[in-house]
Amino acid sequence: MSKLTINLILVTEFLTFPTLNSVKVNAVSVGTINYLSKTVALTGLAEDISIPAIKANTKYSSVMLPQTMGDIIIKIGDEIYKYSSDPSIVLTSNKNNTLNLTLGKDGLFLLNFSITYWATETSIGEIIIVK
Repeated sequence: MSKLTINLILVTEFLTFPTLNSVKVNAVSVGTINYLSKTVALTGLAEDISIPAIKANTKYSSVMLPQTMGDIIIKIGDEIYKYSSDPSIVLTSNKNNTLNLTLGKDGLFLLNFSITYWATETSIGEIIIVK
């Protein structure tokens, strides 16, 4: 599995950060995972998947199937802001993919993107502790 985190940074043209109706990612949410061969087969079609808020209006995160994801769609009131990555962002197994996006009245823009290991593991006999 892969983790996707979206951080939204306010552009100063907003006096206060607007309340977001939704943050969605165009991706596949149905698939199978073979733990022995460590492979993922996407079996569904791409759709707009809601990403839950970790911190309202600024941080959103979800566990996703490893895949090449599509657009990020943010809705504020009746306004829709869309970010399309070129090249596409690939969500890789065991990684936390963090997108820092700036949101302004003129649109949604990528500030930076980082990929880090999702967790570190320490093995104690038969028990694995995830920090």
